[in-house]
Amino acid sequence: GEGRFFLVASADASEEDYAQPRPQRVVVSRQIDRIALVDSVRNGRLKNRRIASDLLLYLDTRKPPVVDVYHWDRIVRQNCDVTEVPGMNPLDIDGIEPEAQGEFLRSSGIALTLAAAIMLVLGIGFAVLYFSQVQQEIILREIMFDEEFLSLPLNLA
Repeated sequence: GEGRFFLVASADASEEDYAQPRPQRVVVSRQIDRIALVDSVRNGRLKNRRIASDLLLYLDTRKPPVVDVYHWDRIVRQNCDVTEVPGMNPLDIDGIEPEAQGEFLRSSGIALTLAAAIMLVLGIGFAVLYFSQVQQEIILREIMFDEEFLSLPLNLA
């Protein structure tokens, strides 16, 4: 890659600075970097996941201090889309061929849906059992504390 710096004279230089025979103070006003790996990502030639993640890490460290983190992340993702690099897609799974990943994700989705349906049915079943026991307990308490029931004579014969 290549880098270019654009320099301007410092605004805080005093007249004493100009009286001295030393060079004038300068400040970097702008910097432009051209990174060859970004071009490789754009052209689809980069196929190494480790290099792609190192490139993203390097680009994160190059964030200008005045730029918001989320805005910088958006800029990096627009200009350097590494999802085409094998293994860099969030849904890529190590050890599975890209063609088989779609089928694996579909079957995982079906299994997850089935497990959720089973848990829902079990939850409803337990809720029905719980509420029926609560209702039976309420009925028993009403019978036990009913004044008419307590006033009946006991016939044990």
